[in-house]
Amino acid sequence: MKKDLSSPFAPPKNRVFDEIIQHFKDAIAKGNLKSGDRLLSERDLSSRLGVSRGSLREALKTLSMFGVISSEPGRGAYVMSPGFKSLSSFFELMLTLKPAVSENILEVRMILECEAVRIATVRATPEEIAHIKNILDKMPLSLNGPDFGAESDFEFHNAIVRATHNDILIFIYEAIEGLLKRSHHERRTSLFKIEGIRTELVKYHLEVYKAIAERNAEKACGCMRKHFDFTNNLLEKQRSNHI
Repeated sequence: MKKDLSSPFAPPKNRVFDEIIQHFKDAIAKGNLKSGDRLLSERDLSSRLGVSRGSLREALKTLSMFGVISSEPGRGAYVMSPGFKSLSSFFELMLTLKPAVSENILEVRMILECEAVRIATVRATPEEIAHIKNILDKMPLSLNGPDFGAESDFEFHNAIVRATHNDILIFIYEAIEGLLKRSHHERRTSLFKIEGIRTELVKYHLEVYKAIAERNAEKACGCMRKHFDFTNNLLEKQRSNHI
């Protein structure tokens, strides 16, 4: 029997919505729904769950927005492979309104990437290490401006995170990708004003790569921290000189 949302004894709409979302979470967690599975029709699904089609439709829209399901006209709705790229714009919008977001995202980068490089040094495949080297080899070409430089910088760090083979860490990194790219661009724009800095940036990335290639996890972590400390100190001096 469908829940009558107009009844004073029926659960409030947000509770029905939460129950529908929880149903899908449980079904996916238990393996009853897998990537590529087609959902029942809206009518059949609302009947099975005992909810109105309106409530179900709102829940499906939310799941679609989060990248959990995909609806195709004439074909129905399907479960999608998990991923957080669809959340990136939402995180960026919400966090941009927060004070000191640039400083906060930098701290998050240091926490994530210093540990990520330690894990990647152990788990990276030869192909992934070669990919990191390929990005590094192209980095000198990105020294002419902050735009290309920021993209190259992000690719280098992103390749390291992916080489951890830790799905949760990769998902978190994807979810805040927009903020991370903005962080890279802001730092590059400021750093490129400092004379002689461009070759220094490549040097620090090279040290990180060498430690990864040597499979020396502690050294790689130390090199990554040195890289952050070096640029942080320069930017702090730059800000102090403008006060």
